[in-house]
Amino acid sequence: MNIQIRLGVLLALLIQVHQVKSDDFLTNMSDAGIEIRKTFKGSAKDQASPASFNMSGASGSDNYYNIDLAVKVSEYVFDFNRTSLWKGRLYPSVEFHRNTNEQSEADNMQGAISFEFERGLGACAKLKNPFCKAMIIDTSFKVKRDSHNDKTTQSASVFGTFSGANKSNWPGRTIVFGDSAFKLIYLPFIGAEYHRNLPIEEKVDGEKVEIAGSIDEYFAVARLNVGLYPFAKSLDEKLKLVFDYSYRSTIGSNDLIDNSNTFTDVSLDYYLDEKNRIALGFSYINGQSPSRNFLDEEKWGIGFKLKL
Repeated sequence: MNIQIRLGVLLALLIQVHQVKSDDFLTNMSDAGIEIRKTFKGSAKDQASPASFNMSGASGSDNYYNIDLAVKVSEYVFDFNRTSLWKGRLYPSVEFHRNTNEQSEADNMQGAISFEFERGLGACAKLKNPFCKAMIIDTSFKVKRDSHNDKTTQSASVFGTFSGANKSNWPGRTIVFGDSAFKLIYLPFIGAEYHRNLPIEEKVDGEKVEIAGSIDEYFAVARLNVGLYPFAKSLDEKLKLVFDYSYRSTIGSNDLIDNSNTFTDVSLDYYLDEKNRIALGFSYINGQSPSRNFLDEEKWGIGFKLKL
């Protein structure tokens, strides 16, 4: 079955799903505080790509399917001192990632506990809007079971960012260009990660192989997250581009991985429903990421997207 037939079947399935009474089900999930994304890896304010179910391709390989699904359970929000100076969110999440490409097969599931807190700054500290003007710190602890490599990996991270005030072009605020022709949200992060029992992989003669049993390593991380709505007014914000770029540098040295590496994740999606939950979209990644055991890869996919 070639990719055109597969995409046709996928589109027919998407239309069928959209026609049934799925809206009530999704609304109930949303009302319960459940969120669905591709992955959760930053502040609650960042622009996370929707969950994806793609028919994918890569240079020199056959077509394959790729699933990236993350579910965030209802969060617990609290105020440390009842003055809105310090606020926090605690939430669990689970993720499932499956890739059937023989050259870079992946099959893993992870659970995480994330704790995010913010410190209101200036006059905004007295307002109820938690993202008026604040310093945001995001911490998380994750356990990942990699069925393909028969490994269990633990990781911990801490990231910091700054969310700007309403009348500025600072991070975390929607910036409008022209007569709402384009809308932009950006958020930079700096932080650190620790990964324990992480297998390292490379491609040898076109095949993915594990080159080390596992490593324990610390990384300094800089990350830029961008959400862009092209033609926002004319398309009623149905088209959205999410760009996520990460730069990692080892704290110390390790002969098994590069001292520094980058990872780019791009998602361009067009939403089909009024509540911007169901979409058709294009996904592209390039670089090295601990979520893929630092395998240097480039891949793309076209398929069905879901976001709550």
